[in-house]
Amino acid sequence: MPDYLFRVAVSDQVAHEAFLIDHLADLLGVARLTSQLTMKLVKPSVRRHG
Repeated sequence: MPDYLFRVAVSDQVAHEAFLIDHLADLLGVARLTSQLTMKLVKPSVRRHG
């Protein structure tokens, strides 16, 4: 179970890796990072009336 869960939107895999390396990996107290990517829209939101 992670201590923190972040949801981050980036433009592509290169930006994702840069975010992890440049912003998260060097934070004080970060011992390990686990990452999961969603490559496409999993389920579009649907508004239902009525």
